Amino acid sequence: MRERLAILSTHVTELEDLYTAREDLIKSKEVSTKLQRGVCEIEAENHQLQELLEVAEQKLQQTLQIAEMLPKGEAETVDKLFSESKKRLQLYLKERMAALAEKSPRRSGKKQLEERQHDRDQLRLNLETLRAEQDQTRLRAFPS
Repeated sequence: MRERLAILSTHVTELEDLYTAREDLIKSKEVSTKLQRGVCEIEAENHQLQELLEVAEQKLQQTLQIAEMLPKGEAETVDKLFSESKKRLQLYLKERMAALAEKSPRRSGKKQLEERQHDRDQLRLNLETLRAEQDQTRLRAFPS
C-alpha cells in the first residue's frame, strides 16, 4: 500500500511538473507572438523612415537643381545650407533607425509605441524644418 501511495505521489508530482511546463510553454508562445509583432512594427517603422529619407533627398535634389540656376554666389550659399540640412537629416534618420534596431523586444509595447510616436514627431519636425529652410532659401533666391 505504501509503495502504491509513493508511486501515485510520484505520478502526481510529475503531472504537476508537466502542467507547470505546459503553462510556461503557453506563456512563452504568447511572448514570442508579441515579440514577433513588435519586430514587424519596428521593421515597418524602419521602412517608413527610409521612405521619408528618400522623399527628403528627392526634394533636396530638386532644390539643388533650382539652386544651380541661380547666380554662382547665391547657388553656393544654397548648396551649403542644403548640404548641412541633408547631413543633419541623414544623421538623425540613421540614429533613429539604429535606435529602432537596438530596441530590446522585451520592452513593454506601450513604451515602444510611445517611443515610435516620439520618433515620428521628431521626424515630422525635421521635415517641417527642412521645408521652412527650403522656402526661406527660395524667397532669398527669388525675391518678389
